[in-house]
Amino acid sequence: MIDNLKEIKRLFENGGNIIEYLKDIAGTPSPSAEAIAISYDFQAGNYIKKAQSNPAFESERATAYSNIINSLGDFKTIVEVGIGEATTFANVLPRLHSESQIIAGGFDISYSRIRYASRYLRDENVNDVTIFVGDLFNSAIQDNSIDIVYTSHALEPNGGREEAALKELFRITRKYLVLFEPSYELADDETKKYMDRHGYIKDLYSIAVKHGYKVIEHKLLFDRNPLSINNTGVMIVEKTEPPDPPSAHHTIPLACPVTKKPLELIRNNYYCKESLLLYPIVDGTPCLLPNNAIIATHYLDDLS
Repeated sequence: MIDNLKEIKRLFENGGNIIEYLKDIAGTPSPSAEAIAISYDFQAGNYIKKAQSNPAFESERATAYSNIINSLGDFKTIVEVGIGEATTFANVLPRLHSESQIIAGGFDISYSRIRYASRYLRDENVNDVTIFVGDLFNSAIQDNSIDIVYTSHALEPNGGREEAALKELFRITRKYLVLFEPSYELADDETKKYMDRHGYIKDLYSIAVKHGYKVIEHKLLFDRNPLSINNTGVMIVEKTEPPDPPSAHHTIPLACPVTKKPLELIRNNYYCKESLLLYPIVDGTPCLLPNNAIIATHYLDDLS
């Protein structure tokens, strides 16, 4: 796929559906992570335009999301997985209330979307947010380190990978995992047909219960999203025995996405001393996908 970007660009510029095109090439009902990354990267900037053309809905959604998150009690850290261009996060974060100073972050699989997100947060005067390129199935965050992890239609295109997504997001969660995702189980027939056709996620609630997760909320928030036929549901998973608070952090505690061991910022790149892997920062954007890893066994040697 990655060796065919010019042809995919022509398809995109002519109004074609990249996801459907790449699914047809691969012969699979659901898109691969690479297909999703390619599609999102070409679309970068469009979500900001959509948000700016639908301010009433963005405000309504952010209010609904923040009310739910605020109801969960005090928290110190929050991360949006699949932050996209930060159009949701920029509206949610100022509405959050906590006794502690909130340490906030987010990541997305698309480099270009993260670049747009950085600018959008700056334009909206939302500061001190750690954002980076990352994969929700191999997230670059330490175990049990984020009080509240949430998504907003980020799991949506990953039909067939529901269990893997829940397991990984539960790994990094310390208190609550909040999923604002389309609900197949609560959908009407028309929405189910739409989700089936596009290979969207299904049965998050049933899968969570099967694995013994404590689901404390599962309901519809919006019957229809004005940008698509999807509904928006909310499912909240509580960690029944949250681990002790991690050591004091002033930013999101990052980890090597391959080994999950701590990353350190050394000479303007992220390095994992335990895995001996180096991750680049490109124009201020940390690139923390597993395939961004550089084997650098002598990175710490003084070779000056």
